[in-house]
Amino acid sequence: MSKEKFHKTTWIYALCSPITNLPRYIGKTNNLAKRYDVHIHDKIKSYKCSWIKSLKEQGLLPVLMIIEECKFNIWKEREIYWINYCTECGIKLTNLTKGGDGGQCEESRKKLSEAAKKEWADPEYRAKHKIITANRYTKEVRKKNK
Repeated sequence: MSKEKFHKTTWIYALCSPITNLPRYIGKTNNLAKRYDVHIHDKIKSYKCSWIKSLKEQGLLPVLMIIEECKFNIWKEREIYWINYCTECGIKLTNLTKGGDGGQCEESRKKLSEAAKKEWADPEYRAKHKIITANRYTKEVRKKNK
């Protein structure tokens, strides 16, 4: 592990219900705003996404709460600790794993991989994706993002 990562700070966070204020998902991130945005726009079929979708249908969004700020080299054990702690307290989380693995169990990775392969096999999907990707990387967009 590089010296930089050893000293880098990261966050363990909870996505909480705006109705009950209880955590429904525990995660780790180096960028809170970006990670929250990914959660809000995620379309993967999972308990977490279904929960967020149900909140959106009620005009609500989950609340992101920082649980702990920790050194990068110990985030895995801290995420596992908090998932375990919430579970032992009887809180029903939407996490698919016990934590410390970057968010996806092997089964989930295989399902996502298979779904992506099926999509990519469709020539119409590939053509549409190429247009989206080409538009994303125009000179104008690249200048704006600098």
